[in-house]
Amino acid sequence: MKKIEKIIFEISNGWARDYNSIQKNSTHRQFLGNFLSILSLKEIPISVISTNFPSYGEERIEFKNHLTFSFHSYENKTNTWSYKESPIVNKYSIDKSGYCGWSDITINFDNYRDQINSISIQNAEKIISAQYNKFLSTKLSKYEQNNNIEKLPERYVFFPLQVVNDSAAKHANLDMIEVIEYISKLASDLKFNVVIKRHPLCPSSAIKNLLKIIQIENKYIQLSDSNVHDLIKNSHSVISCNSGVSLEALIANKAVYCFGKSEWYEASNKINNLSDINKVFSNELTYMNDFQKKIVAFLLSEYWCDFNDLNKIERIIDNCIATFKANSGTPNNSSEIELIIKQQLDLQSKLSDLERNNKLLKIESNRLKEINKKLRNNPIIIIKMLLKKLLH
Repeated sequence: MKKIEKIIFEISNGWARDYNSIQKNSTHRQFLGNFLSILSLKEIPISVISTNFPSYGEERIEFKNHLTFSFHSYENKTNTWSYKESPIVNKYSIDKSGYCGWSDITINFDNYRDQINSISIQNAEKIISAQYNKFLSTKLSKYEQNNNIEKLPERYVFFPLQVVNDSAAKHANLDMIEVIEYISKLASDLKFNVVIKRHPLCPSSAIKNLLKIIQIENKYIQLSDSNVHDLIKNSHSVISCNSGVSLEALIANKAVYCFGKSEWYEASNKINNLSDINKVFSNELTYMNDFQKKIVAFLLSEYWCDFNDLNKIERIIDNCIATFKANSGTPNNSSEIELIIKQQLDLQSKLSDLERNNKLLKIESNRLKEINKKLRNNPIIIIKMLLKKLLH
């Protein structure tokens, strides 16, 4: 087998330069440092190429006899591996296919069954319990949380929302806005409370206005900005597309129902159509069985790695090198490979940004038209919204 001529490592500008996040105990820079320091020990030339977020969407150019570690990519070619943060704070993914519904464990789940089953149920529960205790002691989640203390219903379904134009939404079985409207009607019909937390980075004004209207119309809907761990802890059940909060809820031993694919999809209760949502209100909820607990434990202990677990990072890198396939990719006759890759990444980042904005505009246009029509037909809602704003 021909040796690897060069390693291409894409480095996120945001991770490398975000000094503010370091002050908030971010580990991104430390992970990058550990990864690159281990790569340097392999005695293979390395080219570090900066990239901006979002840098996903298009296939990477893969040059013959080059091994690539790409930032936040999916649908990778033969010798390209994706790296990014996992949904669990301080853990990172180095995946041959991508992340979320593009991850290798999602696409080729059966290939992992033996490894998952090799974990004893006692050890699986120990791994999950240790992670849950970290949640309790730190209250940390992937995104910064408020520690607001607010009065919550005695019994409620927790529904953490996601960014409407996020790439992970491509793996949704249902439209999130339709789920919001359906679950709101169910809450009213069943007289069962639902607590909704909007994603802190969601730019959608349509979602914002829709939630305001629903909250005014439906006394069983409560919007919250509390810490997700508190909202999980006190909930009856949790429903989500493929938000990392749903994994945190599984770790907290909650009944979790997901309508989108992710690395932990097989550990959740799957929702494929709107009528399945009724199950989240049931008095006979379905919790993880032993095998599903092993899936979660496998993700936490094997599939992802801690930012400072040098031995684990090195084992993963060694596996990437060992599975490298020679003569795959574009012939590398150019003496300016790095420049070509850099230009492609810059264009790709701009393209991905345009696609995200275009998707958001389509959602905003369609939903805001519906909201405006609803307000015209029921102007009393506007008065209630204005009164509520004045009272606050």
